[in-house]
Amino acid sequence: MSESTELQRAIENLTNTVEKLRDDLVRKDVYSADQKTLDERIKGLERAVLDIKADFEKAEQKRDSDRRLLVTGLVLPIVVLVISLYLAAQTGGAS
Repeated sequence: MSESTELQRAIENLTNTVEKLRDDLVRKDVYSADQKTLDERIKGLERAVLDIKADFEKAEQKRDSDRRLLVTGLVLPIVVLVISLYLAAQTGGAS
């Protein structure tokens, strides 16, 4: 083989290698677009987490409110009735 043929083959190998490396690289605009999409997804997830937290807090407040309603609406009248019956029994009958 001649020296020029070897040199030409080496240049072709280097060219192929450079082209392969170039194809493997991610272009900056594609990378930027991917990063922007990822950032938007993360922000969306953050908003969703905050919404879930707010819903959880509202549900917790509703449970507290329901508990107070149960005490004032059901238990308290029963307690008042029991006290009234007890007092009526102590005084010898209903007025």
